[in-house]
Amino acid sequence: MEKRQLGRTDIFLGPFSIGTSTLGNVYGEVKFETAQKLCHEIIKKDKYLFDTSPFYGILKSETVLGKCLQGIDRDKYYLSSKVGRYGLKEFDYSAKRIKESVNESLARLGVDYLDILILHDVEYVDPDIVLQEALPALQQVKESGKARYIGFSCEPLQVLKLIIEKSPIQLDVVISYPHYTLLDDSLSKLFPLLKEKGIGMINASPLVLGLLTTKSSPPSWHYMTKEKLFELKQLISTVEAEYKYPIEKAALQFPTEEPCVPTTLVGLKGLEEFEFLEQILKDPIPPHIFSSIKGKMLNNNITFRDPHYYELGNYSFVDEDTPKSLP
Repeated sequence: MEKRQLGRTDIFLGPFSIGTSTLGNVYGEVKFETAQKLCHEIIKKDKYLFDTSPFYGILKSETVLGKCLQGIDRDKYYLSSKVGRYGLKEFDYSAKRIKESVNESLARLGVDYLDILILHDVEYVDPDIVLQEALPALQQVKESGKARYIGFSCEPLQVLKLIIEKSPIQLDVVISYPHYTLLDDSLSKLFPLLKEKGIGMINASPLVLGLLTTKSSPPSWHYMTKEKLFELKQLISTVEAEYKYPIEKAALQFPTEEPCVPTTLVGLKGLEEFEFLEQILKDPIPPHIFSSIKGKMLNNNITFRDPHYYELGNYSFVDEDTPKSLP
């Protein structure tokens, strides 16, 4: 399996990494026996990154993952977790809580250190707090040896760019979603900045939080309007009928072909889904067909969320590139 370096870190990852929000039952129940078998089989195959958070299932994802990893040598996997978000509207970016949260996560996961520590969903928190308190606290955690590399996660690309440019510390990693997918490849505009800063970019949500699949309905909390959802379903039906490939395969194959995307997080509910990822790498959609699928999916007016206006935390943007107010 081809591996790519994650920014300036010493971490080399395959095209897919393992998202474990599923172990928190965010997308339906996953029994412990299923989760344990999944994790053990993945680790037998290769050294993968497992990503979790205390927010996923309100501690459940970390707790279940920790039990699954018991007895497995620490050098057999990479581990990433997060701080700062603990509930749907519960955020605490204070330095004190960040340091406490890291210790709590290490205890739940049964490890002495994290390979990656992420400040979770910075767009919902005042940028002054992010820049002046939270990021410096992450740096202190890194210096303590409890996290090897640090960074943040963020959905709006405007905020992602802003925090990267204004960060008072050296960032190692960022997690971005869902802006390098079959519906939206706008993250590519930030590839030069990420390369310049030496930041490793972890792509996430290639299925756009459950939109690019016919196997289940999007979760009830999804942001897309009913009208746009209907439009998307029609597009998917047309593409699948014309090209004879499931939309899931095309969506998961898409980020693997971009050299600037070291890895993509994929949430898994069972071993069958992991085997599907392996099958994509062994037997991808042929280039001439895949090119046509990409053209049809990317050249549409379906957006995950309105790209022209965000009001999150203390950030406001009137369009894709121009901040209305800056910290």
